Amino acid sequence: MAERRTRVLSWGALLVVAACGDASTSGRTALPASADTNGGPTPTPTAGTAEPAPPAPAPAPAPDDDLGAAQAFVRNLTLGVNVERGWAWSLPGQDATGSTSYWTYLRDTAHVTHVRLFYPWRPSIAMGGGGANNAPPDKAAFARILDAADQAIKAGLTVFLDCTDVMGTEDFEGENGKRTDEHMGHCADWTAERAFDEKRFALGPVNEWAGGEDNDTYNATRLTYHDVLRAKLPGYVLTTGPGYWKSRDWLYDADKKFKTFSDLRVVYEWHHYSSLDEGGWKSEAEKLAAWRKENGGRPTVCGEAGPGYWDEIVNGKRLAQAPEAWPARFAAQLPAIAEEHPSVWAVTYGGEYRINKNGDDPFLQDGLVTTFVKAEAAMRTKLGL
Repeated sequence: MAERRTRVLSWGALLVVAACGDASTSGRTALPASADTNGGPTPTPTAGTAEPAPPAPAPAPAPDDDLGAAQAFVRNLTLGVNVERGWAWSLPGQDATGSTSYWTYLRDTAHVTHVRLFYPWRPSIAMGGGGANNAPPDKAAFARILDAADQAIKAGLTVFLDCTDVMGTEDFEGENGKRTDEHMGHCADWTAERAFDEKRFALGPVNEWAGGEDNDTYNATRLTYHDVLRAKLPGYVLTTGPGYWKSRDWLYDADKKFKTFSDLRVVYEWHHYSSLDEGGWKSEAEKLAAWRKENGGRPTVCGEAGPGYWDEIVNGKRLAQAPEAWPARFAAQLPAIAEEHPSVWAVTYGGEYRINKNGDDPFLQDGLVTTFVKAEAAMRTKLGL
């Protein structure tokens, strides 16, 4: 395992991360006080490519069997995009909760097939989405992200949504644990009321599981909250993932003691911020394919794909703030892990790994649009779509 080191995020949580960037939230940024507003100039999208978007693939028919339904859920997905925290409903200049326009832009301009969202709340740290004194969000507050998901689905995208932000062991203990229980129950109830298309919407309890000695730190907790969601969402694909910020090696390394669920209507999610070349990514894809085969064909998906390790120095800058280096990284990486249906990180208000133009403009950088279109075409070919 690569060298371990610590990094303090701007919202105050101390995280332990791998130097190879396998799992970390440090590409993410603190939720600013203004993130709930739609202020700022209305940006003008630029196509970034003359290529028309291919017809959006219809979701694969969901078989009656649970494993077949989970496999079908991801089968026709190619490229995804993360929209960070409260920007899901407060994109500057956009009506993300009442219009399909931004979601259609992602579909038609970057050839995105899916988006990943997560609600910014955890009981131990104020992430911007809670109520007074960081109480669990009420129904109206949580409805904002469900409204955004609804518009994305109407635009023809598939949505992956998590009920909470990064969660650590402290979030499941004592009074924090009681608040988490309350919120998870609400997330299940309020989501079930929406009756989203089961072929285009998947739900998970937690964005990332912080740290851990090995997966035994969270195995039982993962199952507990999976069961809470499943009780109210019997026909839906649900998601789960390993500890240590959903690091991929914590999924496929048997020494990390990851436990799959007996429930087969589940997609297994992993995240990365690793600096690997095309050959390195092909090797990782083979390891993940082997894990799927060893585990009865349970499907996997890359929920967060960064261009590399954020502290790698490129052109005298940290990679996380060197967007000129990202196109080549994504061009090598994305087709190599096409079977993982990766969602790139991220449309964000922050300054690290921001694939949009700036903190007031949610439209994608032109150079990245071109890269994503070409990569998505290669992914589509590789997947036989």
